Amino acid sequence: MTNQPESTGGTTTAARPPKDIAEAREQRETRVRERQKRRRQAKRARRAMLLLIPLLLVIAWFARPSKIVVADTQGWAWPWTSVSEALADTGITVPPGDLLDVNGAVIEAGGGDPGTALSAGMAIASDAKASDYEEISFRRGDDLVEDAAETVELDRVAQAGESWKPSWETVYFAAPPGLTGITRTRKGASSGAGATEEAIVTPLQRTSDSALPKVIALTFDDGPNGSTTLAILDILNDHGAKGTFFVLGDNVGRETDIVRKIVEGGHEVANHSWGHPEFSSRGRGASFALENIAKAEKIISEAAGVKCRWFRPPYGATTSSQRKAILEAGYSIALWSCDTVDWKRPGSDTIYKRIMRDARPGAVVLMHDGGPREQTVSACRRAVPELVSQGYALVTMSEYERLIAGDDAGIEMRLGDETYEARTPENPVSVFVNGQELPDLHPMLAVRGKVLVPVREVLDALAAQYRWDEAAQTVEVQSNGDEFTLRMDSRRLSRGQSELVVGIPPMLYHEVPLVSADLIARVTGATLDAISVPGELRFSSIR
Repeated sequence: MTNQPESTGGTTTAARPPKDIAEAREQRETRVRERQKRRRQAKRARRAMLLLIPLLLVIAWFARPSKIVVADTQGWAWPWTSVSEALADTGITVPPGDLLDVNGAVIEAGGGDPGTALSAGMAIASDAKASDYEEISFRRGDDLVEDAAETVELDRVAQAGESWKPSWETVYFAAPPGLTGITRTRKGASSGAGATEEAIVTPLQRTSDSALPKVIALTFDDGPNGSTTLAILDILNDHGAKGTFFVLGDNVGRETDIVRKIVEGGHEVANHSWGHPEFSSRGRGASFALENIAKAEKIISEAAGVKCRWFRPPYGATTSSQRKAILEAGYSIALWSCDTVDWKRPGSDTIYKRIMRDARPGAVVLMHDGGPREQTVSACRRAVPELVSQGYALVTMSEYERLIAGDDAGIEMRLGDETYEARTPENPVSVFVNGQELPDLHPMLAVRGKVLVPVREVLDALAAQYRWDEAAQTVEVQSNGDEFTLRMDSRRLSRGQSELVVGIPPMLYHEVPLVSADLIARVTGATLDAISVPGELRFSSIR
């Protein structure tokens, strides 16, 4: 009997093979996996978007343009916009300087230094980001002056005799170096144009003792003498006073330490002969005086390391020929206006009263530290603080000479249309570099509220790089990549090839180059501290 397929409703359904069923199942699972994969991708995309949106917002915030003012015009700058591009966007071309001839005429327009972009008055780089600055302006480039050959002629000014003071019996001054005016002639290398700059110098004369500064010189003879000299030094040092010690050469060998203390304390050592002979005795001529002074000078120099500027003859006595020879040898001769006669030991009160009786501007007080001088020490202990309280500056003889003496009280300089009256300061001026006082710094001049000081000594103390050209009468200073040229008796200051005009010209005074303290600070990069103490100039190290 044969089995037949069942029939339902007249339709017959054949059974699917197992292979087809497996394929269908696999296709369904593949579709499921693909749907799951798409869902995971969509989920990751949503997460990435959630992270990306804040990042894009941050980038948009920092990449936004900044509002800036360029040459008085408000605008916007992208973070990548440079300063030069910001200026160009406003249609601005920063103008360069011109190339000038020696007379200031333009040889080549635009041939000078390029212009400079500024912000808050400070130079900024042209490739800097403009968005870093709220306001950008510009400055025209500096003009440059053509190279020129310059010749310098020194014009010596005739000087007066050995002493200008009417009270000549107090001091005789050795002739100072002459005053000098300078004529500078330049010829341009490119233009061939010529220019002449002439400084005409005349001395300023003092007319009366009323014009003298309030200074007194305390002097001490016949030392050094152990505890007496040391006691006087202590009194002077305690009150910021200075003194001059006229030492005997034959005493110096026994007291070399004291001689050094005198110098180290800012006081002055001076020559009072060897053995205290009376120079004016019969048969003693100029040669005797010079030989005696030289003998004392040798041992003083060996002990103190200085050459004496001053000589006081024993008993104040010299012949005219001796005085002439001594002055020609370079010594100024100090006598006195107040003789305390302390050598007679009249009592400390009498010595004190004689000092105070004769105290006046320009006084030279004679005392002694040689021999037993307790009375002199006691009188000084009273007189020194009293004189200081009355406003007197107690100075060395060399300081006295700078303030009181000389053939002039300064100079008047005519330079083109300008006239400068440069006077010796009425009161002593002390110069400090990094807290250390520069000793024996002279001469100085005061001009229009500025103090001119010896430039080479200050530059040395500042450890500045410089070169003094005596033939050209110039000081060349190298500082922070710049080179400045300061010309004596000239308002022209060179910075590289560009040229500036200074308000107070450097001056050559008694053959010493002087430059204003603020100009020295400017060209060296040093700091000139605000003057907190009258009569002090304080420089700090080069930055």
